[in-house]
Amino acid sequence: MNVLVFLGTWCSDSRREVPRFLKILELAHNDHIKFQLMGLDRSKRDSLGLAEKSQIEFVPTFVVFKNDQEIDRIVETPSLSIEQDLVKIFMMLE
Repeated sequence: MNVLVFLGTWCSDSRREVPRFLKILELAHNDHIKFQLMGLDRSKRDSLGLAEKSQIEFVPTFVVFKNDQEIDRIVETPSLSIEQDLVKIFMMLE
């Protein structure tokens, strides 16, 4: 499973949720979960064009992939919490 995280260092939601996400992965000790952080400018663009390809409108956005196919995403603010939303997504993958 891969998670592509689009964030803005200038964004308060990113500054709150991305460290929480990283802590969750650290505590999970799961080598099967890979992630990539993509820093975006204020216009929500990156040099590789991944944000545009992924239709990113808000940051942070956590896009979860399995076998290179998007499964789900968490956009800007989690529904419950980043922890609970990720558990819900990961449960769908089993």
